[in-house]
Parts: sequence; C-alpha cells; structure tokens
Amino acid sequence: MLKPRPRRLRAVLALFLVQYTMVAIFVSLTVAGTLRYLVTPQIVAKFELISATLKR
Repeated sequence: MLKPRPRRLRAVLALFLVQYTMVAIFVSLTVAGTLRYLVTPQIVAKFELISATLKR
C-alpha cells in the first residue's frame, strides 16, 4: 500500500501550487492589459483607416 505523504511535503506542495496560481494570474492579467490598452487601439485604427479608404 502507499504510505501517506508527510505533512511537511504536503505543505510544500500546497505552497508551490499557490505560488504557481498567483504567477499564472499575474501573467494572464498582464497579457490582457497589454492587449486591451496597446494592441486593440492599433487594430481598431487600422480597420478605421481601411474602412475610410474603401468608402472613398
């Protein structure tokens, strides 16, 4: 049978899981913010330029 993991090992694994989750949330929020405030306005501006060009 499998021996149960010691409490200390469980605590270390839980700490790594929490740390990984926090880093993943931080990275995803950073990417979302970058897309929202830097990339999206450029894309919208290009489409507006194309639209204005096609209307002429």
